[in-house]
Amino acid sequence: MYEKACRFFEEFTSQYQIEDDFYEVFTYSRKYIHSKTVVEYMNHLVKGKFQKDHDIQLAKTIAIFHDLGRFTQLEKYHSYNDTITHFDHAKESIRILKEANWFRKNQISKEEESILCCAIYFHNKWQIPSSVQEPWMTYSKLIRDADKLAILSVKEKQPIEKSPISEKVWQSFQNNELVQNKDKKTPTDFIIGTLSFLYDIHYEKSKKLIQEEKMMENWLQRVEGKIPPKQMEEIQKIIKEALEKRKENVR
Repeated sequence: MYEKACRFFEEFTSQYQIEDDFYEVFTYSRKYIHSKTVVEYMNHLVKGKFQKDHDIQLAKTIAIFHDLGRFTQLEKYHSYNDTITHFDHAKESIRILKEANWFRKNQISKEEESILCCAIYFHNKWQIPSSVQEPWMTYSKLIRDADKLAILSVKEKQPIEKSPISEKVWQSFQNNELVQNKDKKTPTDFIIGTLSFLYDIHYEKSKKLIQEEKMMENWLQRVEGKIPPKQMEEIQKIIKEALEKRKENVR
């Protein structure tokens, strides 16, 4: 299944200019490389969790397909911001697959299609509804973790402007809540929103990777000197406490 998914991914993305600069903010190469990186993190997360090769392939297929909609979004709007563009890239990813008749052409079962679409659809939502049942829930959690790890692993080069943290963003961060996209107003908000990914991590392996690869530290460096020192100290304290707390909550 995963090999077939990779072939479709390469065919689909070949129509876009993947050779552009990764470190520019809105580029096709950024999402191409991101998708591959999500697969790498997904592969890491499912090792030891799934015993059947079928389950591993299904998880990796979700990973390679989750952001197909980003390519059409960038082509149409020159932006990845779902809130500003009023464009749900997760829904677009599913539309692309269905329009290409990928599920039928590759003899994907109804249950597999349902799991794929569910996980892709919820990968970019604020929360997964508690009504989602197993095994749909597990795959949805896995893609959310793998996606966040891939984003957190990027060492950005672009400097950000000095700007305040919006009130709603700060409240969410202090309350150990994932910051909602609609609340992000300033450049600093987007960094704090990325740091808040920590509050939506589901697996112990993910938390360990965040610590081992110093992902929080890398993103914190981007706001160093951009916000008041006392606020920076509080952010560092909140992150430290949250990482300790994850030991009790993640599996």
